[in-house]
Amino acid sequence: MPNENLEKLVQYARDKKPTDFKALLSTEIGSRIATKISDIKTNLSKTMFTKVEEGTEDEVEHTHDDGTTHTHAGGDKEHVHEGELPPALKKAIAAKKAKDGGDDDDEDEKEESFIPKGMKIKEGDKAAYQKFFNGKLAKWKVKSPSELDDADKKKFFGEIEKEWKSEDE
Repeated sequence: MPNENLEKLVQYARDKKPTDFKALLSTEIGSRIATKISDIKTNLSKTMFTKVEEGTEDEVEHTHDDGTTHTHAGGDKEHVHEGELPPALKKAIAAKKAKDGGDDDDEDEKEESFIPKGMKIKEGDKAAYQKFFNGKLAKWKVKSPSELDDADKKKFFGEIEKEWKSEDE
């Protein structure tokens, strides 16, 4: 019936019958809202009270390096939790600390650990690279590459490698 009401609405508008137009439009809107609400209620009644079984096969119990043991979906895949650095980044920081004699300058460690493997950056280019890197983070709307999923991380660092040009290139 929506097409029938649409034709009537158009006719009322052409005939300049605002009262009839308004009454039919209100009826049509009310009917469509009632239908949507009914659909929402039906979907909610099917899903709202279904019990989610704990410990489904997707959830895996695992222990992190810090000794924390818990269960969640994707626990069997390499992952990090909010506020935690990725394992590869932790290893890079530890290696840098060992190389530099345990220097506690965390900002430099984070900066250098985000340099893609094999990319060489001169000492004088580090500030320019950091500015470039921070611009990429802003473009991707993240504070750290660890916030990206694996596919997006690959694209992110691909862009870094493709677009970064140091003075000697």
